[in-house]
Amino acid sequence: MAGLDNFPGMAKNVSSRAKCPLQPGQPCNLCHPDAYNGPQDCPLVAIVMDDPLLQELLRAKRIEGDIKKF
Repeated sequence: MAGLDNFPGMAKNVSSRAKCPLQPGQPCNLCHPDAYNGPQDCPLVAIVMDDPLLQELLRAKRIEGDIKKF
């Protein structure tokens, strides 16, 4: 059976339960495969959280009920 030692580029503390804050209910590495450990490794989440306008749009969508907070 293959262990994590066989994949040198993969993080050792992989969380298969990390959820995407932008797409609730989806795994965090769905849109960006390099997000091994969760949202903190996702460049898309970093862009959204760094941009006040995108944060406000995300907040407005959650208020409208289009996006549920996980």
